[in-house]
Amino acid sequence: MAQKKQQQLSPENYIRQRSRNLPIDRCLVNKNWQDGGMAEVFISRKHVNGNRTFCLYIVDLYCLGIKDTTFRFNQDEADFDNFLEAMSENIMMEETSYTLAHNIVFAGLEFAEEFGFKPHKDFIQTTQYFLEEDTDAIELIDIECGHDGKPFYVQGPYDTPARANQIMSQLQKAVGPDGYEVLREADMVDDDDDDDDDDYYDEDGEDGEDDDGYISPYEGMSFEEQKQLFLAINPDFEQLDLAALKKLEDITNAIYNTLVPREAIDAFEEEWVAELDVDIADDFYTPGMLGLEENETITEKAAELLSAIILNKENLQDALKELKKEWGDFAFADYASLKYFTTEDSESYKEKLAGGQKLYPHYALFTIEKYGYDLRHYPERVTEIKFETVFSNRAEITGYELFNFQTYKLNYFILQKDMAAIEAMFYLADYFIGWDDEYIMVHRMNVLLARVDLLRAHFSK
Repeated sequence: MAQKKQQQLSPENYIRQRSRNLPIDRCLVNKNWQDGGMAEVFISRKHVNGNRTFCLYIVDLYCLGIKDTTFRFNQDEADFDNFLEAMSENIMMEETSYTLAHNIVFAGLEFAEEFGFKPHKDFIQTTQYFLEEDTDAIELIDIECGHDGKPFYVQGPYDTPARANQIMSQLQKAVGPDGYEVLREADMVDDDDDDDDDDYYDEDGEDGEDDDGYISPYEGMSFEEQKQLFLAINPDFEQLDLAALKKLEDITNAIYNTLVPREAIDAFEEEWVAELDVDIADDFYTPGMLGLEENETITEKAAELLSAIILNKENLQDALKELKKEWGDFAFADYASLKYFTTEDSESYKEKLAGGQKLYPHYALFTIEKYGYDLRHYPERVTEIKFETVFSNRAEITGYELFNFQTYKLNYFILQKDMAAIEAMFYLADYFIGWDDEYIMVHRMNVLLARVDLLRAHFSK
């Protein structure tokens, strides 16, 4: 009998499950990490074949903790050396011990968590498992964090005004107005250096560069050239490969930079700061999302039944019956009966929607559903949905709720043909820390589609 072929792990799963079995190879850190408050920590492990897997951690020791992280899996000697050489061209790195590298990462992580800042999502999902477990087996080194004992937020070059305001709002909530220090980007610009700054930044401070430092090749073209390139791309997204999608996004970005005033985008970002300030639950289901008492326990079995409902598997009614045995009637059960068991043009849908709103007037998912129904059927009488209207004073919501809320808001501004609002949603999509990756990808794609559709409508006038 043929042996069953062992399934190969993805790089992410390998790091999560097996990387700690590999011996530590080289550890590096930037030379001025103690002076500048920003540490770039590089750690590699060596495979038996001589290849390396390595992770890079960008750690803000002043305030935000693990701002970014990345990894490369199973790199051969040449690729490993090329990465180190490229990194060393921009950063002065020096060899260090694993113990110090470990302590820097966890010191930044723990300091930031004191004030409610979560680490980068890729750390949570993958690169934390590349580090040794943080136990007494690792010698503790005292790493100074903050400035004079206080969190010190330094606005980065890619932190939008809305993002900066969100961070300061979180600090004020955590430690009060006198408990932290801040250095805004505007405070760092010396009037004597204005001419030098103009060589790099345009009037919006970007010069065509996105948040990853990628400079679009379309920014230097004339508007008419950008327009013709845009219109030449196949409008059917399903027919585009990844390279064509990237090209479309780059051209769209360049055109929006010309068409939409930055101050109009900033106005929406400032208005939506509260939405950035809410905590996104690590768990897919919470009592608040389900309409249960906050102290209710969601067992593993209950979570499986809930997943069966949302993923539209078989025996949905049976799953709801099982949950009602445990919790009795609850808001999400009625919402699921509406959302997953009825069609919108049926009388049953209208009855369940009206009944659910009456029975659970403050339940977020019913509120969003009602706004969405009215938007599709009575667009002339619908107004923008407000975050506080939907979520009241809840300090934590789930990614599922946020996705539903953002989807309604996107559809509303598509109807309004408001390019500035859509662009603000595009900029803010990545700032919902803890929002599940799958939701982020779907939402970003939906926003990109909206931006493209609005541009096509604009050019067809």
